[in-house]
Amino acid sequence: MTRCRTLREYSEFVARIRKCAAEEAGFPEAVERAVTECIREGILTDFLLSQRSEALPIRRRSLFHTSSGMAI
Repeated sequence: MTRCRTLREYSEFVARIRKCAAEEAGFPEAVERAVTECIREGILTDFLLSQRSEALPIRRRSLFHTSSGMAI
């Protein structure tokens, strides 16, 4: 993973969403906070800026579970 910047940054993005979700009252607020933090810190910046409106309504199930129900 250290050799692939995009994968490393995506992993960091998911970790931040999980951390924010544990700290925030609501999941949508946690995603918004993680997106804002990542953009500010240069993590997936181009993608999040261009796809922000699609990234924000991420549903909990789609982020944390695969189709088989396993947590990612």
